[in-house]
Amino acid sequence: VSDIPGNGEWITGGENGLTFKPGSAEDLVKAILKASRMQKEFDEVARRNRAIIEERAIWQDQMMRVEKIIAGLVQ
Repeated sequence: VSDIPGNGEWITGGENGLTFKPGSAEDLVKAILKASRMQKEFDEVARRNRAIIEERAIWQDQMMRVEKIIAGLVQ
């Protein structure tokens, strides 16, 4: 993800994901290439992220917001 404060609340580069400098295509390419070499770690990273979401996210509130947005688009 881009290394911005909002993403930093969820992703710690190198621990549960990779970050890149916003606006830096070169940094993004480096992160993509690094991710492509980390397939063995994907399951563990997914487990860590799932635990973070379960601990910190308010799923019901977010899904209600998504439903309202979708309903507005359908009308």
